Amino acid sequence: MATRAEKFGQAAWCYLAYGLLYWLGGVYLAAHGIGVGRGLGWLVAGAVFVVLFPWLIARGPRGTGYLWFVRVLSLAVLWRAIFVARTVVAPTIPSVPLPGGGVLPMRAAAAAFLVVTVATAAMLARAAWSRRTSVL
Repeated sequence: MATRAEKFGQAAWCYLAYGLLYWLGGVYLAAHGIGVGRGLGWLVAGAVFVVLFPWLIARGPRGTGYLWFVRVLSLAVLWRAIFVARTVVAPTIPSVPLPGGGVLPMRAAAAAFLVVTVATAAMLARAAWSRRTSVL
């Protein structure tokens, strides 16, 4: 059984992977004229989230403020999953271009990202609502 500190560490790595996928995917789509996030400001804000949030998550068991940050973040990521699920059900664009040519149906791309988003929310919640001491 993982300790509380290990759970926060695992959640931080999971969020880092989620954040990189979200950020780089958004940059890629914006470069192809898809999506709303365009411009240098969006790129910098995304980088701050990808770098800062995993660090704050990893500090979760060290203080109440960090703990509540991770709790709120887990709910925010779950809220994001609802919007990703809506894209799975009713995509606004039919497909997205792949690097090197070809296309991927938006429904399939959104479904894959939905799995990552729900897994991230689960890992964050697992850490954020874990008990101070692990019982074996």
